[in-house]
Amino acid sequence: FAAFRRKLKIGSRLALGLDLGGGSLELITGDQSEVRFETTLPLGAARVHAELVRSDPMSRDEKRAVRTRVRECLDEYREALVRWAPRPSIATGGTMRALARLVAAEAGRDLTAIHGTVIPAEEFRELTRKLVRSSQAERLAMPGMRRQRADLVPTGALVLRTVMEELELPGFTVSDVGLREGVILEALELT
Repeated sequence: FAAFRRKLKIGSRLALGLDLGGGSLELITGDQSEVRFETTLPLGAARVHAELVRSDPMSRDEKRAVRTRVRECLDEYREALVRWAPRPSIATGGTMRALARLVAAEAGRDLTAIHGTVIPAEEFRELTRKLVRSSQAERLAMPGMRRQRADLVPTGALVLRTVMEELELPGFTVSDVGLREGVILEALELT
């Protein structure tokens, strides 16, 4: 969250930060001066994919299983997070950056300038639908797709889409910094 604060100037608004990694999803709410809530959920793209997805493209049952897993993990936090209505919702991690590159490529924008990109909920839903219906070969043919992300992007997108819908988020603001950068920034401030 320190990295989000530094790069996005959150101010006094309550914001939600999401960092989707391979093994976990970090959820943090806070404003420019303090973190108010944080949790780590076992919803990383690689973890969920390894545990629940065997088909390419994903089967209907696999999609249902991923969404059910996300809902179950969010269950104890959903009501409070919806009530707090944090805005903006800032997302980072390799999957989120890959999704932002796909959006940028579709719009003909610079693929390296994704920081601060806003992906509205409906656009995110449509991108997720396209990815979970596609095969590995079809994803590799998509402008902006990188080979090392092509296998996990559909699962990660479905995790993020389900979080977005469950928490009634209007979409995501993309950050190119995350947990690692925040730890470094905090360490530098202590020295």
